[in-house]
Amino acid sequence: MSTLYVDRKDIELRHVGGVVELHESTGRRGSIPLAGLTRVVLHGRVQLSTSVIGAFVDAGVCVVLLGGRRSRYLATCIGKTHNDVQRRIGQHDAYRDDAAREGRAVLLNKQTRARFYEHFSPLGEALRRLLRRQVRSAARTFEQRAKTIGRAA
Repeated sequence: MSTLYVDRKDIELRHVGGVVELHESTGRRGSIPLAGLTRVVLHGRVQLSTSVIGAFVDAGVCVVLLGGRRSRYLATCIGKTHNDVQRRIGQHDAYRDDAAREGRAVLLNKQTRARFYEHFSPLGEALRRLLRRQVRSAARTFEQRAKTIGRAA
């Protein structure tokens, strides 16, 4: 699945039988089948009718609108959601179940600790090696000075 970026000035989108056609003032510029699209990003002066938006929604294509010089986010049009009510009821039931919530909290805690140790254990190992080297170096220096003091006495 792919994303279509439309950022040409004064371009018009038209829906013709499962295909989106791009038209400029000079004529038809190209066409893209709706079946291969997952997202359409529109930026600049783009013209389209509600029938095109309806075709995107029916095909399950998400439309993102950007505007201004810095491509500021303006809006998103998402297609029909399937079984949205059942999903929300299931999420509510899972939240209300204390045992499941405790299990998720324990799992999240374990995952967080694992990520922490994974991130800092190489640093800790490097620090231990550095300290070991410094201690050994200090011990050698101390022994050498003790020998020189012992010879002088």
